[in-house]
Amino acid sequence: MRMIRRRNGQRSLWDAVLFGAPDPRTLMEPKLRVIDELLNDEALVDGVLDAMRGRFAKSGQRGRYGTPAEVALRMLVLKHLKDWSYEQLEWEVTGNLVYRYFCRIDGGKVPDAKTMVRLGQLLEGDALRGLFDRVVQLAAKRRATRGRKMRVDTTVVETPIRHPSDSRLCEDVTQVLCREVERARSEGLTAPRGFRNVRRSVGRRQREITQISRRASSKGFRSRASDRRNRPRLLLVGQCP
Repeated sequence: MRMIRRRNGQRSLWDAVLFGAPDPRTLMEPKLRVIDELLNDEALVDGVLDAMRGRFAKSGQRGRYGTPAEVALRMLVLKHLKDWSYEQLEWEVTGNLVYRYFCRIDGGKVPDAKTMVRLGQLLEGDALRGLFDRVVQLAAKRRATRGRKMRVDTTVVETPIRHPSDSRLCEDVTQVLCREVERARSEGLTAPRGFRNVRRSVGRRQREITQISRRASSKGFRSRASDRRNRPRLLLVGQCP
């Protein structure tokens, strides 16, 4: 378990020598400079801090020092702003002076990709909604928006799902029904008369159907390939002069 802090401590002499000149703020692109100023808001940092401390009961009192809430917030914002993967995020921040300053890391150790994955998973649901609400409030305060509407990204994304066949749907329905009946039994309710858990038998039958259909499809493919090989061909013979 690691103790969660709000921010990094005071910069060391090595940090001042390494990052004192040139000033990273002068090298920062205008859009990043505006976001850097926006992320100084204490309510945003507190929202991330509460989400990180909620992972373990004593995260704010004991354990080694972990990634500060401010660093986690800024690195996740930079990741989504640049559309990087977590590995790219670690790589880019490690070797870039401006990104180190933006993430408030300076000469410190950059959190690795696995750490950022876990931190990104913490900022979901109510925690993420709270951050969005605070950003809308800040935008309305600066008259950048009225805060009446919010656009949502509804881009269609490919997902690894299985093809819905009749046998698979039957197996899914059986799994759900048997699970709900067992849950009702655990609550002290009586199962319907004649009920029997058939999940294993339905699963075996579904696998048999899948194997038979695969053999049939492969056999049909081989027969079609054989038909193409045995198909008569037209030979064009040129006339001799």
